[in-house]
Amino acid sequence: MFVKRLIITVAVSLIAVSTYAQKNDFCDAVSAILKDAPNQFRNIRNPNPEKGGQNSITYKSGINIPGTIISRFISSMGFFYEGALKQAKTPEGLKDDYEHYKTILNTCLESKGYKMRLTPNYITGLENYKKVIFMPDFKASATPPIGHVALEVDFNKTSGMYTLIIYIFEK
Repeated sequence: MFVKRLIITVAVSLIAVSTYAQKNDFCDAVSAILKDAPNQFRNIRNPNPEKGGQNSITYKSGINIPGTIISRFISSMGFFYEGALKQAKTPEGLKDDYEHYKTILNTCLESKGYKMRLTPNYITGLENYKKVIFMPDFKASATPPIGHVALEVDFNKTSGMYTLIIYIFEK
């Protein structure tokens, strides 16, 4: 009986520590990317560009935010980081993750001088997934942070998949 309780207690503790560590790792990675934003992410992106789309250049990422499926930097009218966090066949499949990452980002960025703003998502069927934008709060900080972060749900007509994406912009 005692051994069973001990095992359960240890298992619950490990889960709690693991969840805390994941949140910290996530925040640390976002912070590292933001820190290099004024440098156009030169310290954390691969220096050799890959093929991009029309009028864009893509770079492999030297740092990945924990939980991302794929990460890259894109140069297209400015530099930004793009990380796909989750894909699902229906918008409902992203609901829990959307709320989870919105909360983690707010906790992480609020203490760094960012303010969360919500804007409408105009993609049909995704109206409940507002675009979440974290902008520097210029009023609250003597030296406002650089760059901004966005979290949004998008739909790809070709694959038929809904994707939760984090963006980190240089400005």
